[in-house]
Amino acid sequence: SVIAELTSDYSITKQGVSVVIKELKQISDKGIGTLTTVAGQFSSGYSGDGGLATEAYLSDPVGVDVDSNGNIYIADLLNSVVRKVDSHGIITTVGEGFIYPHALTVAQDGSVYVCSTNGNQIKKITTSGETVLIAGNGNRGFDGDEASAINASLNGPHAITTDALGQIWFADTFNNAIRYIDNNSIIHTITMTNITLDNPMGLVIDNNILYVSDSGNNRIIKHNLQTNSTQEINSEDGLSFPTKLMINDNKDLIVSDTNHYSIIKLDMQNDSIQVKPSTVIVGLAQYGFTSFIYIGDFVIDKEGNILIADPQKHTIRKITY
Repeated sequence: SVIAELTSDYSITKQGVSVVIKELKQISDKGIGTLTTVAGQFSSGYSGDGGLATEAYLSDPVGVDVDSNGNIYIADLLNSVVRKVDSHGIITTVGEGFIYPHALTVAQDGSVYVCSTNGNQIKKITTSGETVLIAGNGNRGFDGDEASAINASLNGPHAITTDALGQIWFADTFNNAIRYIDNNSIIHTITMTNITLDNPMGLVIDNNILYVSDSGNNRIIKHNLQTNSTQEINSEDGLSFPTKLMINDNKDLIVSDTNHYSIIKLDMQNDSIQVKPSTVIVGLAQYGFTSFIYIGDFVIDKEGNILIADPQKHTIRKITY
């Protein structure tokens, strides 16, 4: 089990306001994790392909995922490319033609789906290395439902995942919508009764349950795709701009609680979710992340290590236990 202990206060200044935040110290069966860098040189640039990732330069990496073989995929935002760090630590560029990609996900077949955020498109990097368009005509807007996805208008997609059927789901963030592309390449928008989203920045699907980070409203939405019922996940301590979501093997929901500089775990077996200090997986302040404007993407690999995109330091970091 993982618990967190309140240790000391520290202050940060955001938009001219000084805020005192409790620093969370992680205590677990494995002890405090070790922070290392797996890619990047702590300054912005674009170089290093074919060499060690730790000697390469990235520029505001904000998205990260890992495949079943341990290869790490990075949305290298300001370089507008996708890069790969293989199991030997060698970095290469595997996808180009994006405009400020903010998020990506690796599908079961090894394909990589990418939010080309400022291009208002969704693209796919095939297993043969080809980058193909799967959604978005490039125009900023909100139209095209129930027709070919490549003819639809999107507006700043920031999160993406796939389901067990191979359908692609994404947060059409600035349209405040959740949309998906079915296996016939038709695009749809999910309707959630009595729910108005505000800048959704994360989503994940577990069986027929869709979880959405309703980031601007500081909450998580749980939507049953079979019954079309919707539930707001409540938090005793409060969430502050939640973004990335994951489901672990125990069916817990793992959340990037961005403005609290924490990655937390929510027990999804309960109808009313109470976020308490004991659910904090890691308080990122202890690892030097207190200067984040926001926590970049994260992923937990099969060994239980946490990979974190650190855009301000132009690196991908790893907490190993």
